[in-house]
Amino acid sequence: MCAQYTPLAVDRLISPHERSGVGTIRLQGQDKVLDVSLVESRVQNDSKSFTADVVLDHGQAVRAHLRFCSQADGTWTIHEKLVARADVTLAEVATGLIGILNDRRWIYQRGNRQVRIADQPHTVASCSGQVLRAPDAKHLDVDDALHITSERPLCVRYQAASKPIRGRATDELCLNVIEGERHWQTGQTISEFEVAMRVAAK
Repeated sequence: MCAQYTPLAVDRLISPHERSGVGTIRLQGQDKVLDVSLVESRVQNDSKSFTADVVLDHGQAVRAHLRFCSQADGTWTIHEKLVARADVTLAEVATGLIGILNDRRWIYQRGNRQVRIADQPHTVASCSGQVLRAPDAKHLDVDDALHITSERPLCVRYQAASKPIRGRATDELCLNVIEGERHWQTGQTISEFEVAMRVAAK
């Protein structure tokens, strides 16, 4: 289950990930993340754009309402709302996931990514395992190529891969992160966010 934004550029930048656009949720006391299952989906499109409305479940604990929109000007938007399906205690929410290719062996790669979160620049080396966190970011930028904006503050995490998996070193950028034990009641909204993404040709 995934949704992926793919730029047309020589630098791949976005790396395929099995949880792209969806991310992961983990229950308190559990090491394994919850399985994801599709509840329903609907796609509307014309010759230049499309909108996909998707409802999916993270186990029996959380329902995700997702909308992905692709516009003719290259803008890609993600809207996500998470709702508790039952009284549940979560250890971690890490959704709105985007895989970032950061592999020194890959053509057009230089072995690091320049990541700017909330106007703070960082150099993230390939396979470094480095973790960046920002609790109130409205702007994110990767290599001055991938631009992400939100009207409301996001709690984000950029986690570099520690080693290649299945032939690629893929960093994980999560746009909605809640870390630490939190309890939610049935029907309660856990989180909601919306972002716009654009890729500038390099």
